[in-house]
Amino acid sequence: MHMDQPYMDYGATEALDSAMLGVGGFILVFVVLFYLIMFAFAIASYILTASGMYTVARRRGVHHAWLAWIPVGDYWLLGSLADQYQYVAKGRVRNRRKVLLGLSLGMVAVFAVMFIGAFLMILGEVTSDAYEVLFGGAVAIMLLGYFAVLVLLIVLAVFFQIALYDFYASCDPDNAVLYLVLGILFSVAMPFFIFACRKKDKGMPPKKEAPKEIPPVEVVENPVVEAVAVTAEAPEEAILEAPAEETTEE
Repeated sequence: MHMDQPYMDYGATEALDSAMLGVGGFILVFVVLFYLIMFAFAIASYILTASGMYTVARRRGVHHAWLAWIPVGDYWLLGSLADQYQYVAKGRVRNRRKVLLGLSLGMVAVFAVMFIGAFLMILGEVTSDAYEVLFGGAVAIMLLGYFAVLVLLIVLAVFFQIALYDFYASCDPDNAVLYLVLGILFSVAMPFFIFACRKKDKGMPPKKEAPKEIPPVEVVENPVVEAVAVTAEAPEEAILEAPAEETTEE
């Protein structure tokens, strides 16, 4: 019995390893499928959002509608649509496109600075002589970067939702609040709301029709009419003094 024990333990260990490998393989497949689904949904959300804003901007004559397909540029376009609605429907001048563009560019700048901080941290580990200086500077940059990102994210989210409400109000004012609240609570629904509004202008004032051009009247020259007009314009003395036509008697 004692001699068989190692073989029994080996069999149990082998079975346990097989079970762990099976569980690990299942978890790996689940994680891969999860990320594939998330990636596919991110692509679908991007297409729905960009297509919706592009269609609305194209119909309303907003310049550079193609910015809907460009990251950071889509913030400018959303702000432009919101500014157009405020000016045309409310008579107010807003600069939300500039605010959104400035905040989004600020986010890009902060991430660039944080990347530099991470590079300095790696360089400090490689260069032992200046490790303390580089590491301390990198930590300070990273901390300031995280704080700046947090502040910018909050401010950008507020102005984004304000501009998005104007977008909904210009398309479907009756459901603008509903779309906004559901989009905040369930962010996955926002691209579908934007896409659903692509052909609506219920909140915009009716377009003014351009005045119809009156075709020019073609003047037809008539020699008889011209002769009468010349006679009418001639002075009375000239008419009285006009020689009479000679008649011949047969």
